[in-house]
Amino acid sequence: MEALIARLQSIHDSDRGVMELIAQGEAAVPALREFLLNGRPATVFQPRMNAVKALAEIGAKSVLIEYLRHPIGSNDPVVRLGEEAVRNTALRELVRWPDEDVATTVMDILRERPLPGACEAAGRLRLLHAAPYLVDALADDVSRPPAMDALRSMLPEVTPLLIETSLRWRRDGSEDDEPPLHRRAQAAMRVLSESALTPEEGVRLDPLLICDDPEIVACASRILLKARNTDRGRIASAMIDALVCAPLFHGYWFIRNEIRELLESCGPDALSPLDAEIRRRKAVPPEQASHDMLLPMLVNVQRRINEKSP
Repeated sequence: MEALIARLQSIHDSDRGVMELIAQGEAAVPALREFLLNGRPATVFQPRMNAVKALAEIGAKSVLIEYLRHPIGSNDPVVRLGEEAVRNTALRELVRWPDEDVATTVMDILRERPLPGACEAAGRLRLLHAAPYLVDALADDVSRPPAMDALRSMLPEVTPLLIETSLRWRRDGSEDDEPPLHRRAQAAMRVLSESALTPEEGVRLDPLLICDDPEIVACASRILLKARNTDRGRIASAMIDALVCAPLFHGYWFIRNEIRELLESCGPDALSPLDAEIRRRKAVPPEQASHDMLLPMLVNVQRRINEKSP
């Protein structure tokens, strides 16, 4: 068995070592457990990740849970980062066993730190009581995508929580206007904009049409445009205002394109606010107008709406 563990740690033969250890079945569990729990974490984490995969294939759920409850034996930030990748793999493998022990382990990890693997596992197991921790994870750049996916899987039960998360952010510079709250609001609104809300739920998000974040405005607009008898002209005006406030660079191009498509979907109702903004921009001196990067887009949207109008 020692030779197989040594092969597991080989750069060239690690995959072969995994298959051979899996073929040993239960007999390989003690050696894999020893390697995972008492072996030293390292910057090269692939062998330990392969050990996790082998244990999962053998069915050693209890060893994986024991490993996740075992402290990381290093203070080196690079080593700890690699060991977190191993833990993420263990968390993803644990969803093979959707029982109370696994749910408890996932929740304990989420309470300590929202690792991406814990967020993904919570979503796949649909642990609704994990939703508040997933919302907290929306502020983390690494954990945000799996947390968003997990929250999507929990709709519509988590809709009220996502609405409340979105509304906590305000443009008035209050103490609630902090970067983590802002990032959570952006992600929560993105999830909500992709879901089917009731008219009453959509109306609650109406105040977010007036804010200085174009992504939040775009998501609020998408939500409100799905409702019947909505004031499309007012929504179009809010989106145009958001475009004016949006940075022209730094990753906001995709938001501008989204707002352009939403403006076109407003149809003729968008023409009045479009006309007003285009006239305002054309009224400036020519040398300033030549540097206006938003004006051509607004004119293009105006033309496309007119072409589609009867």
